[in-house]
Amino acid sequence: MSGSSSQKSEKRPGIHKRMGLGYRRFIVFQRLASPFTRNSAPVLINTKQAWIGPHSMIEVEHLTKRFPGPGGEEVTAVEDLSFQVNRGEVYGLLGPNGAGKTTTVRMILGLLPATEGTASIDGYRSANSPQEVKRRVGLVAAGTGVYQGLSAREMLMYFADLYDVPLNEATAELEHLSKLLGLDEFLERRCSVLSTGQKQRLQLARALIHRPPVMLLDEPT
Repeated sequence: MSGSSSQKSEKRPGIHKRMGLGYRRFIVFQRLASPFTRNSAPVLINTKQAWIGPHSMIEVEHLTKRFPGPGGEEVTAVEDLSFQVNRGEVYGLLGPNGAGKTTTVRMILGLLPATEGTASIDGYRSANSPQEVKRRVGLVAAGTGVYQGLSAREMLMYFADLYDVPLNEATAELEHLSKLLGLDEFLERRCSVLSTGQKQRLQLARALIHRPPVMLLDEPT
């Protein structure tokens, strides 16, 4: 277990603790009701493995986001957050509701501008190269949003096309993911009739269909 350092936010708790765990290439964002209390700071969990490549896959430096409050005051959602994720690592950002985890994901993806600081994916700044960032990330967001009028197969092929995956590669990857995630039984069914568990598996396959080097999972359990 490595050492920890902290910087306190006046408005909300900052992300400040680091500890070691094992696994491989995913960054996992998960909200936990226990053992944290509502006022607890989220915990940053990092696996330590051999670093490969010229730069980190995810680099976050002094990332801060403030929103205007109802009374004109600023509300700090994320304050001075810095971390790196190298190839072959798992990062888990854990904390209570309102700690800023989803806000952090949105800033990393370039969907939300940061008030201060920077975020990069595979060497590309989220603020400057959002399309390059999106090509390199597979996102599984909270919830089970799917295209109700499409079959599971049609939805996966649609997203493969959005990512400019050649048809033959998309077909091969779909078959691979179907076996890996157990999609065979419902590939031809409309998404509107799928169970919650089937939709979750479909969402994971959709995030993997373009073979991204980085996965972001928001509330994966």
